Amino acid sequence: MIRNFLCFVLLLFCFPSWGQYTINNPFTRWGIGELAMGENATSRAMGGVTILPSEFNVVNLNNASSFSLLKETTFQGGGWVSQSKYSPSAPVFNGGQWGEVAMGFKQNGSNFGFAMGVNTYSRMGYNFSREFNVNDTVNGQQLHYGDGGVNQFVFGAGYKWNWGADSSKWMGQQLTLGVNGAFMFGKLGFHRAMDYQNTQFLNSRFDNTVSVLDIRPDFSAQYQIPLFGNKRLKDKKSLWLMNLGAQWTPKFNMDGSQDIYGISYVKYSGVEVTVDTGFVSLNQKGMVAIPQRIQLGGFISCYGKNGAKWNFAAQFNQQDWRKSQSSFDWSAYSDLNNATSMHVAVSCTPFSPDRATNLFQNIQYRVGYSQGQDYVKVNGESVSIQSYTAGINVPIRASKSNSSIQISYQWTDKKNQSGWGMQQEYIALGFQMSPFERWFVIRKYD
Repeated sequence: MIRNFLCFVLLLFCFPSWGQYTINNPFTRWGIGELAMGENATSRAMGGVTILPSEFNVVNLNNASSFSLLKETTFQGGGWVSQSKYSPSAPVFNGGQWGEVAMGFKQNGSNFGFAMGVNTYSRMGYNFSREFNVNDTVNGQQLHYGDGGVNQFVFGAGYKWNWGADSSKWMGQQLTLGVNGAFMFGKLGFHRAMDYQNTQFLNSRFDNTVSVLDIRPDFSAQYQIPLFGNKRLKDKKSLWLMNLGAQWTPKFNMDGSQDIYGISYVKYSGVEVTVDTGFVSLNQKGMVAIPQRIQLGGFISCYGKNGAKWNFAAQFNQQDWRKSQSSFDWSAYSDLNNATSMHVAVSCTPFSPDRATNLFQNIQYRVGYSQGQDYVKVNGESVSIQSYTAGINVPIRASKSNSSIQISYQWTDKKNQSGWGMQQEYIALGFQMSPFERWFVIRKYD
């Protein structure tokens, strides 16, 4: 039984790494692809905020200090579908991807919490071409395309301390600390080709593939203090709470290897047939220096008299990629920038579960907004990012458990200020399921 269960868990964790990233974003041509900030539906709906209000049934892999705030062991999985449009000229591209699979382990009443799961660190996907003419009879296309990404298997632990509560059960202060380890793996493929039409000229293709395999740490902390109002632990009404959080990822070298090769080929019945290999450089060891990342934020929670709960969250992220470097031989890793972003979000649950008379009164509604500067430059110019988000958390109350379904919507606009005039509009609809505690608990019968 235990062996079957472990096999099932490994399959769940490995499955997202098998899938190809179905995106078409020309901005991923530079650097190590598009960095993923907040892959679960909860974070996406909150404008990318990762220092989230406490969700006792949602695993937040991006913040290890939140693991100790889980109620009991839980599991979650989800993904999204997307549509993107690139300007000045490109067709609409539809895609989709698994978001993350995660498990949180928590014994009821314990101060320790553990979690592990798989999500995305960066993703790459672009495909564009330019036609050219050699003479009146010979023409062709110059192709540029990329694929792959960097995944991470995250495992970590958190611990909380409570103090300041008196014998009458008045709420005191709370401090949570956590540490994550992320096993990073994946491939980044950069390809270019010269494809001649209606001629005996030899076509050519050049492939540059970087494979990474390394471990990085994350350190996080979160501090909660009651501001004013009714502080009784079992009756959270007319109460204001403040939470401050921080996460630090130190600078590290992401090790890996690189394969570079070029071939000439002809097409026979639509199939590429290799004629000659121009050069080959396989399994060349190297590294990418990933700069430190700092995340600062917090949120204020307000519990109303009728059991309504409001959360007001804000977060600032900073990672200076200008200090980064790479020993790999790739032209795409150049002209990087200082990545900064600001995220704000609001969530509301109209009534507490004991006062709600219908499903809509117990749904948590979320909206968010973020803006910032990407870590890559285009033609020496900064790339701005702006995103509007929304979502809901729908509880499943049939069994009186804390299972829930999260749905998120995200609209993102990415562009550089002038020059090439590159712009991308991106729309994504996310889904996440958190079947909570009951599938892990052995049922008792009288």
